[in-house]
Amino acid sequence: MPTKKKIVIFDLDGVLIDSIKNMEISWKHVSFKYGLNIKFEEYKKNIGLPFDEITKNLQIKKNREKIKKSYNFYSKKFLNKIYIYPNVKNVLKYLIKKNYLIALITSKDRVRTKKIISLFKLKFKYIFTPNNSIKSKPHPDQIYKIIELENIKKKIVIMLAI
Repeated sequence: MPTKKKIVIFDLDGVLIDSIKNMEISWKHVSFKYGLNIKFEEYKKNIGLPFDEITKNLQIKKNREKIKKSYNFYSKKFLNKIYIYPNVKNVLKYLIKKNYLIALITSKDRVRTKKIISLFKLKFKYIFTPNNSIKSKPHPDQIYKIIELENIKKKIVIMLAI
């Protein structure tokens, strides 16, 4: 029988952190390095998707893996351009105090996600990033996995994303 646990699942970018400047700088470096004629505004329309899907949507056919590695490099290099939104830590502490289980689902890769949550000292019971064993955002599979792991009722799961 499912328990009555309450869970709140957060997206990272645009919900807990403002990373738009980091993305813009990283994309501009990558665009210049690989001679891409794709403005950040086009990239921005795809934010929230895993990077591989973004490059597909932008119809990038050559050097996709190199572009991804380069983007990740610049994104890590410019972590100082990422800001946590006001009161995020207070809200997370409050939810934990009220016995909510806190999880994170993001389209950002695991290495950068770990660096960012470490930088801002954020804690989550579960952290889901894109991987080959389970479909990631925008598919609900990671949410279903948390429900399965915690044996909770679906109707008491809240996901905050943009």
